[in-house]
Amino acid sequence: AELDPSAVIIDSDEYGRQDMMDISWSLVKEFEAEAVFIVSTPNLVRKLVYGFEARGIPAYGPVFDS
Repeated sequence: AELDPSAVIIDSDEYGRQDMMDISWSLVKEFEAEAVFIVSTPNLVRKLVYGFEARGIPAYGPVFDS
């Protein structure tokens, strides 16, 4: 399988934990995205969905209930 050449990969071992809202918000603006789909841990999904919806961008992620 080939990697998308424009993929953003952050090595947290090397750079530490980054503010994913700032990084992903920059990408949303760059791509002029109309919506965001998030695949991550439950806490980060909730944080990002809230952050994008507060900025007027529809955001979707998995529901972590059982």
